[in-house]
Amino acid sequence: MKMTVLMLITLGLAGCYNNEKLCEEASLYEATATIGTGYDEFELYDEGETLEPSYGMQGGQHIWGAVQVTGLIPGNGEMVSDSFFGDGDIGGGTGSTTAKGHDPLAVEFGFSFPDDLIEPYSVSFTDFFSGDIEVSESFGHTVFIDLWDIADTYHEEAEISVSMSVTVEDGCGTVVTDSRPFTLEVESGYYYY
Repeated sequence: MKMTVLMLITLGLAGCYNNEKLCEEASLYEATATIGTGYDEFELYDEGETLEPSYGMQGGQHIWGAVQVTGLIPGNGEMVSDSFFGDGDIGGGTGSTTAKGHDPLAVEFGFSFPDDLIEPYSVSFTDFFSGDIEVSESFGHTVFIDLWDIADTYHEEAEISVSMSVTVEDGCGTVVTDSRPFTLEVESGYYYY
């Protein structure tokens, strides 16, 4: 008897997530993306605004990537971190994250540089967004940027305009994009030389 009740509860919970119904609901909204920045919240930045890179403990540099979308299903689940140290008791560092749940979104941030002196590149993530179909967002993505290469390449410039772009695809196959330039101070690449 206990096994039958447990199976019915499990089947009932598994049937709660209906991708087809969510895709139908999402189609009622205009699908859009707005690129931004921010570690612990989505922050819209003005076109041409100067963004300060963040520096990692091992000398890496990055911009915090964030995106806000409308008309996409935000997925239902969480990103689970795997620790470098097994159960995470020693040091607490994380190695990678895995999507656990339904319909994580594919997110790709990219950078392009003036006169294509540095080849454009992108960084991809998988994430569940916070919010709902009407408006949801994701933030705190480490989008690596090589300030040393930028300082070497654009050494005659005080600052350059860098274009950051984002592409998001949800579980319905809906794809949205956005891009916006920001200003980067070139000499910031020499801070850690």
